[in-house]
Parts: sequence; structure tokens; C-alpha cells
Amino acid sequence: MLETEIINNLEDWFLNSKIYGFNGQYRTYYTKDKIGSVYPEITAYAIQIALYIYKKNDDEKFLERAKDCADYLIKISEGKGLYSNSGSERYVFDTGIYISSLLDLYKLTNVEKYYEESEKSLNWMLTLWDGNTFKPTDIKINNKIWASKSSIHLIKMAIPLLKAYQIDKNIEYKILCEKLLNWGKELQYPEGNFRINFDNKITRTHPHCYATEGYLYAYWYTKNDMYNNIVKKSANWLMNIQNNDGSFYSIYYPNQYFSINFPLIHLKVTDATTQAVRIWKLLGVNKKGIEKGLNYLLNQIEDNGLLLTRMPFVNKFTSRKIFSWPTFFYLQTLLINFVDNSAIEDII
Repeated sequence: MLETEIINNLEDWFLNSKIYGFNGQYRTYYTKDKIGSVYPEITAYAIQIALYIYKKNDDEKFLERAKDCADYLIKISEGKGLYSNSGSERYVFDTGIYISSLLDLYKLTNVEKYYEESEKSLNWMLTLWDGNTFKPTDIKINNKIWASKSSIHLIKMAIPLLKAYQIDKNIEYKILCEKLLNWGKELQYPEGNFRINFDNKITRTHPHCYATEGYLYAYWYTKNDMYNNIVKKSANWLMNIQNNDGSFYSIYYPNQYFSINFPLIHLKVTDATTQAVRIWKLLGVNKKGIEKGLNYLLNQIEDNGLLLTRMPFVNKFTSRKIFSWPTFFYLQTLLINFVDNSAIEDII
């Protein structure tokens, strides 16, 4: 299948498949017989991808879809943060993706409500600043889920902070961004991988890539060599642990316990695989790894969307659910030209 045909199929899937509910709502997943819940974070990602496609081909349908998604999120955020798909607490990470998307839409359209709503949610997010990073949610949750703790994925919040600073030059945003990035660098091992947080030594490839994206954007905007070095180490670690078939496992032990990055859970994941390929394309490195990753992802497509996890030894998927975010990332990755630094502002 030609890459242009894959892209066309993915764009049609983005607009017309069951992954889209109605009135600006995107879902977590769907199967032949079932659809998942509406996911605000994923809907925020949909704004970014719709805008990027619109800039590529000037198709008004994608701009209108971005606006529909923004209007839906504005309504449910209530000038605060976004709820997770469970709806019980508001998450900083989800809200940061929302803020970043609104600011992208504002820069393109000059519609003031997008900036005003982004500012409201950013002010809410700043109430959860704890001095070095963010509290992950507005409600303390007593569980062991990494996303409910101050973990490495929050480094990606550097992006909405820097985007807001670009527009209104509020120095507080820049100062907090620098503190956040300094906090996160202490979580990077010498080999380049990020541990989850200071209480958890393992590496999850999905949030590892989120952190890398935060530092990559920070370097693109500030040209600070420290951020560039962090990104290079991270990208090299991803090169070293990529599986022969182009995939990545979901979790790795730290190197001090093993002589290699040993996989803790033998699940291959499409989201981190797509993120790694996207990072390499933006940096203009590892063409061989990019090709292997894209070939792996092509083989995980079902109904023009991506399945998420696969058990490597028995060669079976853990489910037949077709998921939104890895497919969004995959479409973005295919649209990026190799070493297209200009895409960093629009993609991550």
C-alpha cells in the first residue's frame, strides 16, 4: 500500500469512523460491537491533528472539526481543567494538551475566545504548581497509577507554558517552565531513559516519549543546549531498545538491575512506537529505525486505525479495540517530512 493511500485512509477514518462521536467528541476506542467513552484529552489531541492536516491541504472540513472539538472542550472545562474519561477528577496533563491546542487554534484564527479560555485553564493549572512540578490532579487519589502522581509525563506541560509565554510574555510562565524542566532532568538515567518519578525506578516508554517531546519543544523554542542534550540521549536510548520488528515494549527495568534494558512486561505498544518514530523524524535521525517502526505500525492497522497492545511471543493482540491516540500520532508521523524542524510547533 502506498503511503499516500494510507494517509488518505487515516484522514477519512479521523473524520468519519466510529472513533468520532458527535458535536466535537472523540472516543478512546471502538470495536466491531462497542464504542469506548468520550475522552477529553484525546479530543484535545484531535484539535492539533485537524489543524495540522488543514495547514497541509487547506481542507475546511478539518478546520471545522478542530473548532467543534474546541467548543466541546470549552463547555466541559468550565474555565478550569479537563476531566479524565472517568470524570471523577481534573487532570493537569489533559488540561495542558487542551491549552496547547486552544493556543494553536487561536494563532491560526485570531478568535479571542480560544485565547481567553486557554488563559482560564492555565490559571487553574497553576493553582496545582507545587514549587518544582505540578500536582497531577485537583483531587488526591490514593492509588498506584503513575498518571495520578507527579511523574515524568508532566514535562510535556512545558509546551503550553512556552506557547502562552510566546503570546503574552508573562515571565512567570517561562520561570515555571525552567523549574519544571530542571526537575525532570533529574529523572533521566545516564543511558537516556526517564524513570517514572522519584519513587518508581522503571521506565514506561509512553511517558518517556512525552517527556522527550517536552524537552524537544523547549529546545526548539529556547535553543538551550542542555535540553538538546537531554533529547539526544533520550532518542539514542530509544534507538538502542527498539525491537527487531520495529516495535517497543511498554515497560523497562532500569539498567542498574540488568546489563541491558530488560522488558518488565512483554507487551508491544503502538503508541510509544509511533511517538519514537515521530521524534526521530523531527530530529532527522535513525532512518533505518523509522522504516522498521513504520512497517510494524502498518501491520497493526485494523479498519484503518491502530490496535494498541500485542503479546510478542504468541503473536496475539490483547484486544481488538481500535484506539484513537496511537492512530492520531501515526497519521501525524506520516505527514511529517524527515528532519522537518518547523513541524515541532504543530505536532507535539
